Formats: sequence, structure tokens, C-alpha cells
Amino acid sequence: MKLWGGRFSGRTLEEVEEYTNSLKTDHRLYTYDIKGSQVYAQALRKAGVITSGEERKIVSALNRIKKEMDSGSFSFHSSDEDIHTAIERRLVELTGDIGKKLHAGRSRNEQVVLDVRMFMKDAGKELLYSLAHFVEVLAEKAIKYASTIMPGYTHLQRAQVVTAGHHLNAYACALYRHLTRFQDFLERNDELPLGSGALASNTLGLDRRFMAEKLGFSRICLNSMDAVSFRDLLAEFTFICAAIMVTLSRFAEELILWASDEFSFVELPDEMCTGSSLMPHKKNPDVPELVRGKAGGVIAAAVALLALEKNLPLTYNRDLQEGKVHLFSAFDTTLASVNIMCMLVERLEFRRDILAGAAEDWKLLMTDLAEKLVQKGVPFRTAHEAVGKLVKHLMDNKESPVEIRDSELKKIHPALDPEDVKTLCPEGSVKARKVPGGPHPSEVKKTARRLLNLVKAHTKNKMC
Repeated sequence: MKLWGGRFSGRTLEEVEEYTNSLKTDHRLYTYDIKGSQVYAQALRKAGVITSGEERKIVSALNRIKKEMDSGSFSFHSSDEDIHTAIERRLVELTGDIGKKLHAGRSRNEQVVLDVRMFMKDAGKELLYSLAHFVEVLAEKAIKYASTIMPGYTHLQRAQVVTAGHHLNAYACALYRHLTRFQDFLERNDELPLGSGALASNTLGLDRRFMAEKLGFSRICLNSMDAVSFRDLLAEFTFICAAIMVTLSRFAEELILWASDEFSFVELPDEMCTGSSLMPHKKNPDVPELVRGKAGGVIAAAVALLALEKNLPLTYNRDLQEGKVHLFSAFDTTLASVNIMCMLVERLEFRRDILAGAAEDWKLLMTDLAEKLVQKGVPFRTAHEAVGKLVKHLMDNKESPVEIRDSELKKIHPALDPEDVKTLCPEGSVKARKVPGGPHPSEVKKTARRLLNLVKAHTKNKMC
């Protein structure tokens, strides 16, 4: 029998039941649904709707249902439209008419929002901790490679000298921002929707603040229509996942490039690579490639959630059932990707000799030379033009800066000092950049330690 069958004279078509059923998706919410139902039973007893004895029987039966679902022995029926229906149907089987009293004043509209909010509380914390660990791994690796010279890039062209540690810190900073986004999200998500009914609350006098306290929410939703109809929090959660995946995808792309023979900057661990079924020599970076590929699915999930809600009138519409599909997919993919990339970075080794050789490209030092002219009082645009002419001269004549004649330098610009030009070196370039946030080894270590302290503060004070 359907929970809502009294209004209808005929049975629902089997094809309709199959099309509208969401059990395959929302069965993972059963622990939250059972916990919410147990607290709701307590609230019904406080309001005088059920007796203490009835409450005990309902709570006990729900505990039994949880054990059945935990063990996999729970028997789902074809009439179970969703996890809420399945649990209530089994509750009535165990308790008879007492179980039929539990849904008084309650709607599945608020049940699903409650379950999803509770899920996002746990999922957000789990992702937050995984991000925290990844930031720690990156920061520790940055300290290890704080003095490892390498070229930095813009437009995928060699630009200026940095260090491998400085590069790793960039990703650690980005992931730390995502961590703080989840912290902010968890605060916004900390509202209880239970008690909102289908859209207009209920007439039973239920103590919502009591339910909020029991279910671990710091406050209640301010408007019952808003509580059951909007899915912006799901979209926000999924957007954060998408932003994380974009960061991971960018990092993955660099690792793929760096591991190629054309770069040879890093050695990926054998245990995290695969070979070719045809070519015996291949060592393929499948993990970062899959991370790069999976990012598209998470981005699509965020877009799908926004598109799902964009033209829905208040309050609940069945379209919203599809929101959970995108939420769960985004969370599962993002968590797995963060963890696998963290494992990869833990085992990652930079090839210092290759990096140092790449950083010997004299063009990486031309910005430094322009700034030396600026320090002598030459306007920057004039200095930029002069050094640009020097670069063209060297490239046209296939010379390096140490090979150019002093007279040629003076022809280009009288302020060009042969000593400045011929003593430029990658190590000197990095050492000259001892500014907060810069690539100097001491600054790289400061940044890494700062990130480690920030993560420690979050995990200790805010995420317990």
C-alpha cells in the first residue's frame, strides 16, 4: 500500500513506479533518516501526540531497522518509492498502528532536506579533513624542495626562476582556500529544516529547538517554505567540489607534462602508474589523467544542480529529487580524487639536476636585468625596451649574455653594465626575491610552515 493511496482509485503503472523511484540513489541516507525519525518521535511525545511507551517502541524498531540495513538483511519491496518509504513501511510491519503515528505533521519534503543536510555535515567534514592532510603533504614537500631551482611558466613558456617548493606552495594555498570554503559552508548548512512540514510547518506544537539540539544543529530554518524548496546549499557544496577538482586538474596537468620525456622534471611512482598493452616501454600517468578527466563530471554536477532549480516555483517540485544524484556523485569523485592525488604527491620525487638545467636558460633572468636598470633610475618602460633589444640581439647572434661584447651592450643602452649582465644566475635571481610570498628558500619554508599552522588550527579548533 502507498503512504498516499487513499486519494487514488487505481494502481500506479509499473513503468511510472520504476521511473519515479529514487531508492537506488537515496538508500545511502538511511542512517540520517532513522536518526531524524527517532528524534521526531521524541518531539511527538513531548507534544503529547504519542505516549512514552509508543515512543520507546518506535525508537526500538528504528534501531532494529538500522541493524538490518547495516548488515544488508533488510528486505526492500517494489512499493518502496524511496528510503523514507522503505523505513516507514518496515516500521509499520514491526509496530503496527503505532508506527503509523510517526509521520504526523511530517512530510517527505522536509525529511529529504534534513537527511541531505546531515549528510553534507559529515561529507563536508570528511572532505575538509582530506584537504587538510593534502595541504600538510604539499607543505612538507615544499620544505623539502625549498631550494630546488626550476623555471616558472606563464602561457606554458619559460618565464622566471622559482623553486619547486614555491610551486608546490601555490597548490597548497589554493587547496587551503577550498578548505576554508567548506568551513564557511558548514556554518551556513547548520540549520534544522525538520518541523517545516510540506511547506507550512504543522499544527502539533512540535519543539523545533529541541529537535535541532538533538540532531546537532545550532539553529532552525527561519522559513518553512525556504527550508523545503531551495537546493542552493547542494549547489554550493557541489560548486566547492568543482572548484577543488579544477585545482586538482591543473596540478594533474602539470604532473603529466613534468613526467613526460620532454620535461622529465619529476619521477612518478611505479606503483601509481600503468603500462601499455602494446608498447613495453611505456609508463603512463593514469592517475593524474583520470583526475583531469573526472573534473569535468563534477563541474557538470554543479551546473546541473543550478539548472535543476532555476525555474521551479515554490515550494517542492519532484524535479528536486534529482539533486541528490549530482551531490553524491560530486562528493564521491572529489573525495577519491583528493585522496589519490595526496598519495601521489607523497611519493613524488623531483629531478633536481633536470630542473637546474632547465633553469639555466638565460632568458629567465631578463626581468631581473630590467629591474637592475630600474634601480639605476631608468624608467621601467625604457628598461623593458632595452632588455628586449638585448634579447633579440643575443637570439639573432646565437650568443649567451656572457658572450656579448661590452661595446654591443653600450650600443643597446648606456646603462647596461657588463658586470650586471654577465653575473646573472638562477641562484642569484631566487636569492634576490626574499620577500613575503616569494620563491627565496627561507620564504618558501615560512609559507609552508604558516600553512601547516593554519591547517593545525582548523583541525584543532573548528573541525572537531
